[in-house]
Amino acid sequence: MDVDFSIITIENNSNTFLNFKTYLRTQIGVNYELIVVKNENGEFSSAREAFNSVLKRVKGTYVIFIHPDVFLTQNDILYNLLISLKSLKNFGIVGVAGRKKYLSKSDLTTISNITQGSNRENAGKTLSEPVKVQSVDECLFVMQSKRIMKSGFTNIPGWHLYAVEECIISELQGLSNYVVPINGIWHMSSGNSLDETYMTILNKIFNRYDKYLIENKLNTTVKLWSFNTKLDFLYLKYYFYKQKIKKRLIRRK
Repeated sequence: MDVDFSIITIENNSNTFLNFKTYLRTQIGVNYELIVVKNENGEFSSAREAFNSVLKRVKGTYVIFIHPDVFLTQNDILYNLLISLKSLKNFGIVGVAGRKKYLSKSDLTTISNITQGSNRENAGKTLSEPVKVQSVDECLFVMQSKRIMKSGFTNIPGWHLYAVEECIISELQGLSNYVVPINGIWHMSSGNSLDETYMTILNKIFNRYDKYLIENKLNTTVKLWSFNTKLDFLYLKYYFYKQKIKKRLIRRK
């Protein structure tokens, strides 16, 4: 039996993971395998390392990388995702939330049909057809198995921006990245996991790919990042310390 999807997630909380599996079991119309990376005891220091550790086990045509707190609340989500993938040509990364290259203020809005947080608020501007983007969010994204199994993720440490980095790599290889209009996906997180390590990784990505970024701008679901002027770099430092202080305040509560 052919496997449509290899679904890879990192387990770091058993209760959340049980809910994740309960929703996943409702999916119909596709064949999938679930590959779980155990990380409840901090076995891995980065998402890239964790994902690379299981790529050899992949049997599906496509690989879905998904956060364990992303719940598929309609039973046809994977089927609709499969149909969308088959309609796209020469794609690199396909996600369910992302942002276009920055050309105007309208591009500062995240494009997505998913909901997020305990109140299930809309995560962005909804769409009815696939939209080309510069980057996708890490909460759920898809790649062709043969491609990611050949290259793997890079060696940049940490837990952020791995999908964004793969979007940049895809464009360098002449591929396009998309957000697709999939309904019924609920991301329990409201985006409060951002910390100062995000900024450290962002700087590593800029230093590695700066010559390939249009006007030295990178539009992510967190915000538009610019790497042009001294003021831009001062803002990056400010944002780093802002996240560091916020993290310390949260720990004290």
